[in-house]
Amino acid sequence: MSDANEQQKKAKQPSSRLLSMKFMQRSLEKAQQEELERERKRIITEAEWVIDYETEQVQKPKIRVDYQSSYLAFNGTPMVMGRQSFKEFNKVVEVK
Repeated sequence: MSDANEQQKKAKQPSSRLLSMKFMQRSLEKAQQEELERERKRIITEAEWVIDYETEQVQKPKIRVDYQSSYLAFNGTPMVMGRQSFKEFNKVVEVK
């Protein structure tokens, strides 16, 4: 009976010719890729950090803003709006 079981196991395995065919190689590669993806996901989930807070309320960090004077004085100078002309090239625009 043990010989019959061994023969059945060998019969269930595909031949080397069948395994060398492209569609079989693709299926083996796909199975390997899925296994790698599962391993990658497992590593990522194990690597996640969990912080235990002493209280449920988490304090927001205080933001400090420093205002510095600008190199250009935008206040006090008139803003020029609309179209502009270079060296009086467009007389219609320069009139306004």
